[in-house]
Amino acid sequence: MVPHLDLNNSIIFVTKIIWGLDTLKADFAQLQLEIAGFVLEKYVDKIRIVLQNSSSIIFFQAQLLILVKLIILHSQRRQGPLGDVLPEQMNKIGLSLLGISDEISRQHKFTSTQFEKDDVVDEVAKELFLTAFHLKSPRLGFSVVRATHLYLNIAKQPLLMKESDYLDFEKVFLEAIGVGLKEFLSFGVGIIVHYTKFSSKPSFPENPRFIFLEPTTLFRDSQVSPDILTRIFSVLSDDLEGFEKRLKGQTRRELTHDFLDFKTTPLLKLENGLYLPLSLTFLLERITTGAYWIIFDYLKKKSKAEHDKFMGFHGKLFQIYIEEIMKEILKRTPASSFDIHVDILYEVKKEEHRSTDLIIRKGDALFLFEVSATRLQAKRTTGQGEEESLTNDIEKIVLHNARTMQKCISNIKQGYLQLGNLDASKIKTFYPIIVTLEGLPRHPAVQMFISKKLREEDVFVSQDIAPLALIDASDLEEVEGYTQDDFFQIFLSWIKDNLFDQYSLADFVKRKYPPIDLRSDWQKGITDQIFNESTMLFFGKPLPSLENKAN
Repeated sequence: MVPHLDLNNSIIFVTKIIWGLDTLKADFAQLQLEIAGFVLEKYVDKIRIVLQNSSSIIFFQAQLLILVKLIILHSQRRQGPLGDVLPEQMNKIGLSLLGISDEISRQHKFTSTQFEKDDVVDEVAKELFLTAFHLKSPRLGFSVVRATHLYLNIAKQPLLMKESDYLDFEKVFLEAIGVGLKEFLSFGVGIIVHYTKFSSKPSFPENPRFIFLEPTTLFRDSQVSPDILTRIFSVLSDDLEGFEKRLKGQTRRELTHDFLDFKTTPLLKLENGLYLPLSLTFLLERITTGAYWIIFDYLKKKSKAEHDKFMGFHGKLFQIYIEEIMKEILKRTPASSFDIHVDILYEVKKEEHRSTDLIIRKGDALFLFEVSATRLQAKRTTGQGEEESLTNDIEKIVLHNARTMQKCISNIKQGYLQLGNLDASKIKTFYPIIVTLEGLPRHPAVQMFISKKLREEDVFVSQDIAPLALIDASDLEEVEGYTQDDFFQIFLSWIKDNLFDQYSLADFVKRKYPPIDLRSDWQKGITDQIFNESTMLFFGKPLPSLENKAN
């Protein structure tokens, strides 16, 4: 089917569907049915029955992105005018998507037959981990604000500037790609503002050109120089020939699992100065969390010493951010009911030790937080699915931090680590919590795999230690920004829930707690400052003026 698809128009049409799945605020089953009406019109009645009687997913982002790859690699190279896809082309797209789903299923069946019987749980967990990582629904709403706050606000705190490990993020970023970090992150805000006017529509927008970015039109009032604007688009984009060259060498596994080429350059450069975001999610990831990877890759090639310095400094920034957001969250709990201890140095038999990053006592419970900015290796773990790489990532992100907390708990019990006037014998439950920058996929098999690894090392096996809780920055942002409830009440309800293994803390909050109408004052203050400065830079007006114009 794919060789007979028109190149440009087919990619544009598939990208609109990806955009819809990324952003449209519509009933999911209804959205699936609407897509089926476009690409599988002959089968829409049967699909309606399937969607009504089950929670089946027929169309999903990875499946559609795989089709984009195949179109780039194998479709006709006709460079006709950009227009609508003909009905017969839509039907070919629909049948191709079903074929891709069959191929994914065959791969999973093939993989499962290779498992040794004794290792089947481990192997299934690893496969599910990688699959869930690619198919998870990202929470990008606050990510551009977080990135800007981390790299342009917290990184400039006077205390950090005096430290020997201080790194000038803005200078390094400018060296890396020739664009200022503020301009780069503000561009992300501009993209969000531009596409927000489409995301609240119940159906796909009628304007067929809504998906395109036209720099000279969209940013005609920008205070950023045309050269810098051109450079930003150049960094974020590639043309069809460039994508084809990179995709040609992919293995069968990479074809269905590795989307890093789309993530690093999420814009497809078309003719007439138009750019097409292959995935709005990937575009926003590259502009926000992608700033980290740009510096990471640049310094890794430049100098090991500077790269190591960056990793340490970035970890410190993230720890300060988590401490800041926890301070806001805890304002809802009476200060007299809990004690906080941050990064304590203490001795055990004349050897210096450091506590976990944050310890909070609440009644007869002790909550231990270890903050980790370490991320999964983009290529080897998430792209190629290498078992060794995944094992190493789990070691760095989970197991290493778990051992640190286990040792800290042991030293508290033995009296080596003193927490004010705390009587350790009166603590009934210890709650170990690892806070990551990026969330790890939640699935019962994945949780079983991690628990098994912890048991093998005798970590958290004591009856007075609760199951390890893995949360990320967006979990805490959800709790802080959209609830007014006590954090400890929310956390304990989540960890005791029957679906704890399946739901992130943020998902649990959305299910169990009614959202407040407005963001918290803290989030609103940071967001308004960043959005107003960014829209002034790229649109020549503060955000309220743009919103009034839209209305």
